[in-house]
Amino acid sequence: MGQNGNDGDHYEYELNKSTGDVEKRFKALAEATNEYEMFCIVRDMYKNDDWLIMNGQCLWILRSMEDSFKHHFERLTHGE
Repeated sequence: MGQNGNDGDHYEYELNKSTGDVEKRFKALAEATNEYEMFCIVRDMYKNDDWLIMNGQCLWILRSMEDSFKHHFERLTHGE
């Protein structure tokens, strides 16, 4: 994770809340080179954007009360 800092931590926690082959996803997440790659791995694992946003929002609150994961999600999904 090193260079990805807190973003990597956020997506690791997201994977802990998902189902499926989590061990395989953790390996892929560790090899990701940027936040967008991490986001795509976690999003693919969830297969449900509403659940991803709900869990992401809960985790994001620990990081920043002034920001919203939903805004972050929209930025990543719309390539902004």
